[in-house]
Amino acid sequence: MLCAAAEQELRRQGFTDVTLWVLKDNERALRFYISNGFIRDTCEDRIIERGGKALSEVGIKKQFV
Repeated sequence: MLCAAAEQELRRQGFTDVTLWVLKDNERALRFYISNGFIRDTCEDRIIERGGKALSEVGIKKQFV
């Protein structure tokens, strides 16, 4: 319900898509977003640093119909 409400608000504001960055190793989160209509974006993965540790993120995108 939270995802649906967020999507509805983004549409109301005129957005046509949304991109999220998810930790590459977080398979559970990736499965969740993919099951809600997100797909891997064509952009390259990115590296962020948290607590002195390098983490890889992947971009996922959802187009609003």
